Amino acid sequence: MCGNTMSVPLLTDAATVSGAERETAAVIFLHGLGDTGHSWADALSTIRLPHVKYICPHAPRIPVTLNMKMVMPSWFDLMGLSPDAPEDEAGIKKAAENRWGPVPLHGPYLSPPSGWHCRIELLAASAPGLPPGECLR
Repeated sequence: MCGNTMSVPLLTDAATVSGAERETAAVIFLHGLGDTGHSWADALSTIRLPHVKYICPHAPRIPVTLNMKMVMPSWFDLMGLSPDAPEDEAGIKKAAENRWGPVPLHGPYLSPPSGWHCRIELLAASAPGLPPGECLR
């Protein structure tokens, strides 16, 4: 089984670290194979910035081919470590497409020269139906 059949957990289940003051920015941090968002939320809490909310979602638990199909947290299936190993292209695409669907977006969008760039362009490009001029809450 590869990652392309996984169900994607909502960001509401993510581990979070709130800013000490009014949050005007957010960082969505994706952990690595076999990890969870909790360990990274703990680490990020040590560099907590006053206006930044850290969102650390958890990958779904899926069988990972690289690890003898052991079920573990993974964003997509891994088949090998060599540069020529096959890749779970469908799983990678599905994880990228589905990861940002449930991100709650709201608030003003101020242009980059203002220094308050709320919208993350990479996310905006991959978020289907994202209205322009929105920012992460």
